[in-house]
Amino acid sequence: GVLLGCSVVFKTGALSGVMGISNYTRCLIFQAEMKRYAFTIGMIIAGLVMSFVYGAVEPLPPPSFDTNQRVKLFLRLGIGSFIVGLGASMQHGCTSGHGLTGLARLSLRSWVAVPTFMAAGMLTAT
Repeated sequence: GVLLGCSVVFKTGALSGVMGISNYTRCLIFQAEMKRYAFTIGMIIAGLVMSFVYGAVEPLPPPSFDTNQRVKLFLRLGIGSFIVGLGASMQHGCTSGHGLTGLARLSLRSWVAVPTFMAAGMLTAT
């Protein structure tokens, strides 16, 4: 939590920009800039390094899965990823982006979105 907060403060204050991962990845196609590629590659490398440091790298799918189970798993992952990406695009950001950056910037959109996300999460989880 502290690391995320510090990274938002650094990105917003020192670099004069909003840390919008959904915007960065969407603009990789339409507004090709080296900083967008560097940011995205840095996120991937950081994730891989931390997973090796903490020993959280597991094969996906598990070796015990047969071909049918692998197809189902990748289909579910693909559909789920598409739905999450679509929702993030429609809401102009993801839940953590609204919660960390949007609320800190006093964005009205985020002050509406975050309680909506929380209420929807509570309703579906119970």
